[in-house]
Amino acid sequence: MQETATNPLGTREIGRLQTWRATTPGMWAWLAQRLAAIALIPLVFVHISYPYKVVTQFLLVMAIAFHGLLGIRVLLIDIGVNVRREKMLIALAAVVALVFVLVMGRRLL
Repeated sequence: MQETATNPLGTREIGRLQTWRATTPGMWAWLAQRLAAIALIPLVFVHISYPYKVVTQFLLVMAIAFHGLLGIRVLLIDIGVNVRREKMLIALAAVVALVFVLVMGRRLL
């Protein structure tokens, strides 16, 4: 039997591929939501500087839709939606965000 080394601080070894394969879909969704939030900050400032640029508006709408729908996913999990359906919630959020972005993108272009 192979022994696994444990880290006393409970942190993960980022360089190991096995670590990333063990990451749950919910953790990826959390990370994606945080990255979308970080992307929103410069997008808002660019949008304020250039309010009528179609590309800026499209990227801003896309980031808002993605971040907001992942937030709704978190809310649904908090109120008791079965966590086993988490992959379905992530897929549903991605599809709704994609449809929203395509509709808004068509209106912007």
